[in-house]
Parts: sequence; structure tokens; C-alpha cells
Amino acid sequence: MLRSSATRWGIVTRLLHWSMAILMIGLLWLGFTMVAMPLSLVKMKTYALHKSLGVTVLLLALLRVLWRQTERTPEALSASVWQRRLATLVQGALYAAMVVLPLSGWWYNSAAGFPLQVFGWFNLPHLVEADPAMKSLAHALHVGAVWVLIGALAAHVAGALKHHFIDRDDTFKRMIHMRRVG
Repeated sequence: MLRSSATRWGIVTRLLHWSMAILMIGLLWLGFTMVAMPLSLVKMKTYALHKSLGVTVLLLALLRVLWRQTERTPEALSASVWQRRLATLVQGALYAAMVVLPLSGWWYNSAAGFPLQVFGWFNLPHLVEADPAMKSLAHALHVGAVWVLIGALAAHVAGALKHHFIDRDDTFKRMIHMRRVG
């Protein structure tokens, strides 16, 4: 089933969800790893990969937002009003991070005066002229958004595990199972 129903998420939504999860977690790991590396060709290639994957996240995030606008949402299972509000807040933070992180990285890269080459195929235009003050501001936004993402991911995973192990409902299952749930 390509589209979501009242009881489960469709395959497109699930593929976007899990590919974004893998990419974002991978980018977090890559980001923390690369800043600790000594200056070398490997570090430069790691930065280039991080930037290219960041552009991929931005494109997938935009696709995901567009898809979400046309998609129905399965009904909430066993959640109180405050839990649904918290889930909405966490999901909003995740969506914001999916867009703000790559854009702030692109801004930071531009303000640093570096070309943004995507997988060696083409360069994206600079968002701003090289400027140390802009570079500092973009870096602060990028780092801040990283911590928002980490907090939102932790809350999202905790909520999914709570639904699965404590509430024992199908909230988590309908995001992972290919067969019909409910």
C-alpha cells in the first residue's frame, strides 16, 4: 500500500521515514567524527561527503514535507491529549531540523568561502558572500540545530519504545511492518 490509511503508514512514508532516520543519524556521527580529525585529505573527503549527504537530506526533507501534505495520518493509539501535543512538538522539531541543518550547513559553507560540491557532480551556488561574522552565526545555528535534533530524536525514540513496551499498542509496529497492522 503506497499511501497511508487510518490504521497504518504507507510504504512511501515509511521509506522516507527510515531513509531520513539513517541519513540523519549517520550525518550526526560523521559530523562529530570529522571535527575531531586532524587536518588531512581524509578529513577533507569526509567533509565533502558530509556536505553531499546534507544536500541529500534537504532534498528528501522537502520531498517528505510535500508528501506529508497529500497524505493522511493514521489515527493516534492510546495517547492522551498531552502526549499527542508532545508528539506534535517533537515531530515539528524533527522536521525543522531536517530543513534547518542542511540550510545552515550550506550557509556556513558559503560564508566560509568554500564551494559546495555535491558528490563531485556539480556545485551549488553560494547563499552569501564569504564573511567571518556570517560564518560564525551560521556555525552557531548549525550546532544549535544539531542539539535540537539529538533531543528530538531521543524523545521520538523514547515515545516509540513507550508505545511498544508500556502501552503495548501498534504505534511502533505500523511504522516497521510491511503487513497489515490493526
